[in-house]
Amino acid sequence: MKVNGIEFSEIVDVYDNHGYDREVEVLGYDEAGNEYAAAGMESCGELVDIYEETILEINSDLYVPDEVWEPEYLGDR
Repeated sequence: MKVNGIEFSEIVDVYDNHGYDREVEVLGYDEAGNEYAAAGMESCGELVDIYEETILEINSDLYVPDEVWEPEYLGDR
């Protein structure tokens, strides 16, 4: 799935499982070869959405590995 010029394809973690749908962390690359991580939604084994506000370049100071991201609409669980 391509979002903002970044091709996301590799699911590296599952945040939450909703039956056929899963919230996942996914990795992607732009044309220059820079690596990005983002949260997204997988449905029936296929990536169907990337949450654009979660896209971070892995080499940036903002990327924190192993940080758990949850969309605001999930609230405290």
